[in-house]
Amino acid sequence: TRDAPAEPRVLEMGAAEGRTLLHLRELIGRPGDYVGVEYADDLIAVAPPMPPDTRLIKGDVMDLPEELEADSFDLVTCLAVLEHLPDPAACVAEALRVLKPGGVFVATCPNPFWDQIAGMFGMVADEHHEIEVTGKYMVDLANDAGFSRARFRPFMWVFTGVLPYLKVDLDPELSLRIDEAVSKLGLLDFSFVNQALVAVK
Repeated sequence: TRDAPAEPRVLEMGAAEGRTLLHLRELIGRPGDYVGVEYADDLIAVAPPMPPDTRLIKGDVMDLPEELEADSFDLVTCLAVLEHLPDPAACVAEALRVLKPGGVFVATCPNPFWDQIAGMFGMVADEHHEIEVTGKYMVDLANDAGFSRARFRPFMWVFTGVLPYLKVDLDPELSLRIDEAVSKLGLLDFSFVNQALVAVK
């Protein structure tokens, strides 16, 4: 966008092997400083080649490496990570610390109900979740950490969310348009399989 910095600094918390970080860089569409923090050595070891402005570093998202200074990032993401942590509040507090004033934090978590259903039917791997994360919990985490604005939004309508498991490709733009149409109907937040938090420092 016109307001985006010329060379954005982006941090992904829980970056795994870095593929989402690379996709973020592609979506933003400009060179900058793209950093992924990952705790698991085996995931870092299988990372694909990275551009010069993109890198993975080992670290704990609940206590970020010292090299990640306060007030230094424009965008921090934490995608499908909070539910795995013993202390999600520490992670959100770290996101606030490293963001510049006006910087944006984006976190996602699966809807606990649909996550359980998907597990029962073998649609997702049996992963250990420390807690069940609701939309209210996500907003409370952001508010308690000190973010100035926090907004919750469910996404990925359940009927489009199952299509990949049925080997049906769906254009992401069309999926977003379907989400928006269903959202306008009201009272259907329960029918979205994922949850997003957008908070501003």
